[in-house]
Amino acid sequence: MKNKASGAWEAVDTNIVLRNGAPQASRVKTPLTFGHRGDKVLVAARSEQGEAALGTVNELPEPRISGNTITYPDAIAPGADLVVIALADGFVQQAVFRQRPVGPVTVRLPVTLPKGYSFGKSSKGLPQLKSADGAAASAPIVLTAMDAKVEVSPEQGKTSPVSARIETSGKNSSLVFTPDAKFLADPAVTYPVTVAASSWFGGGKPDDAWVNRNDPAANHASAGWLRAGTTQTSADIARVYLRFDTTAGTGRRDGPPSGPDRLELQVRRSERRSVRRPAGVGHRR
Repeated sequence: MKNKASGAWEAVDTNIVLRNGAPQASRVKTPLTFGHRGDKVLVAARSEQGEAALGTVNELPEPRISGNTITYPDAIAPGADLVVIALADGFVQQAVFRQRPVGPVTVRLPVTLPKGYSFGKSSKGLPQLKSADGAAASAPIVLTAMDAKVEVSPEQGKTSPVSARIETSGKNSSLVFTPDAKFLADPAVTYPVTVAASSWFGGGKPDDAWVNRNDPAANHASAGWLRAGTTQTSADIARVYLRFDTTAGTGRRDGPPSGPDRLELQVRRSERRSVRRPAGVGHRR
């Protein structure tokens, strides 16, 4: 990304560092500031549209920082953490249950939106961020609880849809969700269980996402990983979508680059956690 002060191009760095005592993402397109111990603001993102922030009902504990991830232990309940992951242009917030809770757990996250933005409903009735003219400004909020085996082995891992709603009082809005208590109590569920509770992308759209046949309503944009192809028994099929912005360097947003501008996309296929060699993984332009 280009340094506006020096004019030099610098590598994106999503690592979280302390600046004047405040945890911040090192070098990202959307500046991110994270909460201290005792704060009630979990993360604030400052973009061209304004500031977006997620808060908490209770004061935050002392955070732990590791790379681009900041964790607030027991911020939800004993054994349940709030986690924020810094992205190049936004953030993902997660609720991580390290151990089986003793009863139902409701998570409430106050939300601050840029001027002109508000929450509405998608065509399917799901909570969705809307711009001032009522257009969709992000994907609908679809939450899924995933146990520790899902990423490693989709067929063995356990998932559960999580019902989410937006509660509004005057000008104040909160994202509220309660993971299914039966799912959390199921002895077949392997802990930790993660709910990617919310995401904010400075450009309004996630960089990459994947969809699968067995859960068509979810775009998995906040999962933090991509899954393509079939499972070992072909019980499910997943497809990956990579965002490639062809408007960069053109000065306009209504067509592909022209003149000397050149944009190139390189995709290297990885077999990490592959159940077998993916001989026929294809792509579409």
